[in-house]
Amino acid sequence: CTSVQEFPNEKKTDENIAVELMTDAFQDRFDTAILISADSDLEAPVLAVKRLFPEKRVVVAFPPERFSADLRKAASAYLHIG
Repeated sequence: CTSVQEFPNEKKTDENIAVELMTDAFQDRFDTAILISADSDLEAPVLAVKRLFPEKRVVVAFPPERFSADLRKAASAYLHIG
């Protein structure tokens, strides 16, 4: 009998969002980006956009009952979706 080890299916959503946010910033596709997430893994790309493109803003919109203090601090502004 062969044992099959199962691994969680990682969709890499946060990595894809980070890549698209940086790509859009480099291609000057926005002045203000609105990021709908509470995933603190997105703190680094938000900070990178602000560091590399000081004229650009990243506004974080937190989904209902979700929040990240780190992402809030990184964002140019934030709001909660009701």
